[in-house]
Amino acid sequence: GRVNWTFQTGQAIYAAPALDDKNLYIGSTDSNFYAINLKDGSLSWKFRIGTTQPGKFFSGAAVNGNKVLVGATDGCLYAFNKNSGELLWKFQTQAAISTSPVITDELAFVGSQDTYLYAVNLATGDSVWSFKTGGRIKTNPAMFGDYLIVASEPKNVYAFKIETKP
Repeated sequence: GRVNWTFQTGQAIYAAPALDDKNLYIGSTDSNFYAINLKDGSLSWKFRIGTTQPGKFFSGAAVNGNKVLVGATDGCLYAFNKNSGELLWKFQTQAAISTSPVITDELAFVGSQDTYLYAVNLATGDSVWSFKTGGRIKTNPAMFGDYLIVASEPKNVYAFKIETKP
């Protein structure tokens, strides 16, 4: 294969991109979250965090409908309009988010290094519930059917029925 295009961010990238039919979405340690046109590699939009509190992106994003969600080291889960880059809402945790969110039709699930798994209303960004695990959550949650699986330090794995509150 040949390289069709290259896009450079200001610093290192540690996360996998999320894709839709138009853009790829990826965060960088330069505190910017980028939407990059898949066809030509041009910048569709970017959003910078950390103007008042430092933050970087180490986790992958997730796309659902017209939204793209991503967590950052400032402890926030950000929801953007995937077409315009408009910040729709942000949900604050107490420590860095280094995991990618898992999204259903109504909820976004994200783990934080504050030891909590959060279920967040996808439309509003409000907390629906949270669950304190045995340690920091540093791996991505996984979903299969009605089950959400989450692992935390030092050695715990949790399984949740998605339609139920823990």
